[in-house]
Amino acid sequence: TAPVFASFESNGQPALQAVAPTAAQLSVSIAGRPAIVESVSRVNDRASILLLVDLTWTTTRGDHPAQAAATAHLKTDLPRVASLWRPMGFPGLIRGMDKALLPLLGPNDRLGVGSFAGQRMTFSRGFTSNQADRLAAFKEVVSADVVPLADWYGPARIWDAVAAGARQFPGDSPFKSIVLVTDGQSSGNRLGHAEAISAAVTHGVVVHVVCQKSWWDASIAPPGETFVKRLADETGGLFRLDDALGRDPWDKPARIFRDILDAIHETYEI
Repeated sequence: TAPVFASFESNGQPALQAVAPTAAQLSVSIAGRPAIVESVSRVNDRASILLLVDLTWTTTRGDHPAQAAATAHLKTDLPRVASLWRPMGFPGLIRGMDKALLPLLGPNDRLGVGSFAGQRMTFSRGFTSNQADRLAAFKEVVSADVVPLADWYGPARIWDAVAAGARQFPGDSPFKSIVLVTDGQSSGNRLGHAEAISAAVTHGVVVHVVCQKSWWDASIAPPGETFVKRLADETGGLFRLDDALGRDPWDKPARIFRDILDAIHETYEI
């Protein structure tokens, strides 16, 4: 009888201002077994949101300060060849994320920020609705000097980070959402994919995923979105595939973040 939370879509878009679904219109399964839906109601309380960012090099695809001098020549050499990787200045494809996300938050939403790379996992000091503190959390957790070079090149412990992130929320959070930004190429975890899903569900956390489009050859590894899409699906979140290679970083307007924040603000308790 424990409540779960979910966002709904219509034709690939968050179902904004739609008539709230009824229990009779929904079917829910838990661990593969049908569950009885007793009630459905829109959540009107403030949201607690954890932005969780993969800072490994395959996601950021930029320069690291510790290697900037050694790779300076690539800024002019690489554009002459058909390479998918281009130095863009650390943290590469996640630069400007604060400008894309922060304006979309409601005044009462509480934001926490987390990042992971290699053996390092960092979370901001608490969740805040104060705009200055929100920006400070970004600078503290998603910035050039928080990830040593060895960790930047290290494993992406996505499942460990999601499970740890699910435990970061304040105890009085009415409902909780993780917004995970990654390329889905997970490695070096202590926990498995199923355990990450279980941790999120146990703590009542919806996981929304922004997945950078994989540039690995399919013969080397399965597409990165394979498992993170399942993570979103099974926790009631949205999944968005971001082909960031064809555009500027996040300092341009980000429709993907708007979709997810709209969905968070249209969450239903089941």
